[in-house]
Amino acid sequence: MAVSVSLFSLSGCVTNNFPGSHTLKADKFRQALNTGDTKPSLDFLAAKKDSEDKMLYMMERGRILNLQNQYPPSLQDLNVVIDQFEANDRKALISAGAATDSVQATLYNDTSIEYRGYGYERIFTHVLQAFNYLGQNKRDDAMVEVRKIALEEKELTDAHEKEIAKTAQTARSKNINTNLLEQKFSGIDLIAGKAKSSFSSAYAHYLSGVLMESTGKPADRDFALTSYKLAYEIHPESALIASDIARLSEPTASETNSRKKTRKTQDEAVVDTANSGSLVVLYEDNFVAQRTGITIPIPTPQGGAVAVAFPMYTAASIPRVNNLRVTGSGVSLQTAELTNVSALAAKSLKEEVPAMIVRAVIRVTAKYALQYQAEKELGGAGALVAGLYNVLSEQADLRTWLTLPNSCQVARTTVAGGKQTLTLQSGGLTTTATVDIQPGKTTLVRVANVGQRMLISTFQL
Repeated sequence: MAVSVSLFSLSGCVTNNFPGSHTLKADKFRQALNTGDTKPSLDFLAAKKDSEDKMLYMMERGRILNLQNQYPPSLQDLNVVIDQFEANDRKALISAGAATDSVQATLYNDTSIEYRGYGYERIFTHVLQAFNYLGQNKRDDAMVEVRKIALEEKELTDAHEKEIAKTAQTARSKNINTNLLEQKFSGIDLIAGKAKSSFSSAYAHYLSGVLMESTGKPADRDFALTSYKLAYEIHPESALIASDIARLSEPTASETNSRKKTRKTQDEAVVDTANSGSLVVLYEDNFVAQRTGITIPIPTPQGGAVAVAFPMYTAASIPRVNNLRVTGSGVSLQTAELTNVSALAAKSLKEEVPAMIVRAVIRVTAKYALQYQAEKELGGAGALVAGLYNVLSEQADLRTWLTLPNSCQVARTTVAGGKQTLTLQSGGLTTTATVDIQPGKTTLVRVANVGQRMLISTFQL
């Protein structure tokens, strides 16, 4: 009787998490951004603020609001996300969360674990908060956000190393060899290989450099140089970043050489620097890749096998990267990619594979024991119910922040002061933006291509 009660109580948990649930919802969020009718999505997400996966829902809501230039509510939602990240940090210090996760994942599947976010999502939360402050003319607060990026990356590196050691220790204690099963995920390598780490973003560091440099203060200029150097370490192929490093390292002697380097990739016009300003274009293309589900047979202690569901990225799921062409009076630019968010997401999954395998093997052992006990107590009917539960409860965890962009790109040039209209072209879309270039200042134009239209915001620094 105890086994039958357990089976029926567990089956209720299966129905609460259905495969692809967040993926299907995110498709609606993305479409809402394309049509501009985001209220139903925002209302739905607001209602999830107290749910188990509130972090994920507030990520999506904060991003949607931010892209629509609704900065105060976006700031509020993303503060919830930051608070949750910090709460998770505190849990990790006392190892409270890990024990709970282990029990839940053993009984059901990884979707039953409270969503905790990935390192790259944490970095992009600060990027969006910087935009939220800039949109409210609070540059100093935006600078506080970008200062956190390098610190967060260091802490994420330390946490990642501890997680690797913890997973290896658990695998040894349970006598689990993950190497053979890890080979099943080799297809991710082609995608993940485009990222230096699972959370380091040259785009985030470049934004940090632009904001810090814009004050003109020597200390901020030094910080900007450090940010550009960090961006260059991540993306050393960028001629743009190289030129910015040269310009700030030797602002007088290397000014001419810096401009020549930039012209190799951007058809920059010669302008009167005394009456010109800096134009920085940030381009966020498409949406990050979605996970798909696969099943892999895991051997049982008695020689059988149980099909276990895992998340996966495939080459077909990775969106094509489109650059942005920017033209105007004395302006002819094309953005270049600094961060591929889909690659960060794929690398995050790749790094999580050993821990997922360990949880899966423990889960298979527990489920097989449940099925064996059910057959022993209830006969064939019990074994049938237990087997059915084993199948239904296997769901790949497809949850990630799905309104983030696929590709983050940058272009930069010097433009004569005054108002001008820019023509923006990418992936079959064309639109215009009017900017006011102020001499000696930086104008930041952020363009987000959400598929069927481009969303534009402009900031004066």
